[in-house]
Amino acid sequence: MSEPRSALEGKVVEAALGARDEEKLQGLLAARLAKIGAQPDLWEPAPTGAGSRFLPAGLDFVGRPQLAAVLPGAGGGRSMLLNGHIDAVDVAPREQWLSDPFKVEERDGSLYGRGVSDMKGGIVAESTEFDAWVSCRGTVTPTITVEGRAGHAEIPQPDWREGGAVNAIEKLVPLLNGIPALREEWRTRPDHRHPLLAPGDIVPTVVGGGTWMVMIPSSCDVTCDITYLPGHADAEGTGKAVEAEVVDRLTAAVAGDPWFAEHPLRFTWTEDVAPAEMPPDHPLVVTALECAALVGRSGKPAGFDSWHDAATFTAGGTPTFSFGPDGIETAHAVNERASVQSFLDFTAAVAVMAMRWCGVA
Repeated sequence: MSEPRSALEGKVVEAALGARDEEKLQGLLAARLAKIGAQPDLWEPAPTGAGSRFLPAGLDFVGRPQLAAVLPGAGGGRSMLLNGHIDAVDVAPREQWLSDPFKVEERDGSLYGRGVSDMKGGIVAESTEFDAWVSCRGTVTPTITVEGRAGHAEIPQPDWREGGAVNAIEKLVPLLNGIPALREEWRTRPDHRHPLLAPGDIVPTVVGGGTWMVMIPSSCDVTCDITYLPGHADAEGTGKAVEAEVVDRLTAAVAGDPWFAEHPLRFTWTEDVAPAEMPPDHPLVVTALECAALVGRSGKPAGFDSWHDAATFTAGGTPTFSFGPDGIETAHAVNERASVQSFLDFTAAVAVMAMRWCGVA
């Protein structure tokens, strides 16, 4: 690409400064793709409306268009999809960065900046250390509400059966004991074993309760991050069975307290982020790893214990894996970085992979 890097950086920074305004950057990428002969399509999807199990309600794409482009060949060859995302996490705490996170800086053989390792150093380069991520876990996220009964914190309370206040924060204790117990069971259960992924997990991540320091809280919420294996998805690709197990087990964990018989736990679930996997010996996976070896990089089929974009395409019927250079250990972190040499090696590997897979006219 002939455009000087400094000029391109300036355009990208200018485009990225608007809060979640990705339209300018997508337009820039569409223009560059058209310049090399691709046929770009830039559009804003319809709002999600009421949402679904897999989509949040009320999500729109104003200022956040999607971009697809086809680079046609001579015909008769195989096709290959390259995918990336242009959004990024925030940069807080910005004062800890050694350079401007919105301007790429090269030093000591690495590129530094927000998103450098998380797909912005190379738009289709998820940092995988040249492994091929062929599987990932899914996620379901409950907010569990523990009900209490409000009262004055500085006035002695009678038994709850006699109308006394009940501290919802204190009632969290059996629930919080039940969560790690379930986690430990999953770690050793045969159905939670996977050749490339860690067992399913349940981790409390957010707690909220109480409104005033002298008021006994009437409710308390705990939100959990629950990851589950591809084998635990049902025929519709959902984590409903995982949800049902969690409800049963955590309800049982608090059953020893008679308060919960009359005031059961309430579970509110957000969207289901479905897991996915493809065969580790898929011909394109083999080709990608062979091409990495040609540039001196040793990769292998692997899994990602979180979630990645490739899962969306795999779930939709197009087997897809993540493949890219180094730097994943600094993704979303201060002073995010990835080595220049790994980007060069990855670029060469993908170029050879495309020629081997699609053919050369």
